[in-house]
Amino acid sequence: AVPHLLSLVALLRPLLVPDEASVNMAASVNMEGLSVLIESGYISEAPAAPALVHGPTSKAALLSMDLLAKTLGTTESAAFIDSVPPTLASLRCLDANVAHAAILLLSTFISALGSRLLALLPSLVPALLDSLESFFAPSRFPLATTVSLATSMLSSTYPALLTAFPELLGPFLAPLLARLVTIGSATNASAGGSETTVAR
Repeated sequence: AVPHLLSLVALLRPLLVPDEASVNMAASVNMEGLSVLIESGYISEAPAAPALVHGPTSKAALLSMDLLAKTLGTTESAAFIDSVPPTLASLRCLDANVAHAAILLLSTFISALGSRLLALLPSLVPALLDSLESFFAPSRFPLATTVSLATSMLSSTYPALLTAFPELLGPFLAPLLARLVTIGSATNASAGGSETTVAR
């Protein structure tokens, strides 16, 4: 049964990212460091946006991959490493449901793969921080949705990182705290019914 499930992982991977029309290309996710890892052979595929893959399809693929990673990630980690970059790219999706599913999957990857992601860490954490910042891009989402996405990432993905790499996140604490201030300001604005741009 395991080989069949692993083949399903490979089939789902191209579906993790919606097509370009569904992706916020202005929302910057730092993938430069991941490209270096691709070129070095640590991971084999760059994030892609296959044609005719729509938001609901990507959401279903992300949630299915999440179930597979929870089941097989600790014992078959090599099958999932290549899915990290496209999952990061899915955070740019204009469909908030897809972005939520990507956050969930990234949390599972970090928890299940743990130290096997060590080589990705210098690029993974900045990419997550950039994604968190991109949620606040003007006109991307309603403010309440932005706060929901940011809170979801901070309550799942970052605790998973702290558990997996408790001694290696020091260099990223300052930018993370800056995002926390932004989110706190957005939460206050949302509570007051304001839809103004959040001050940074």
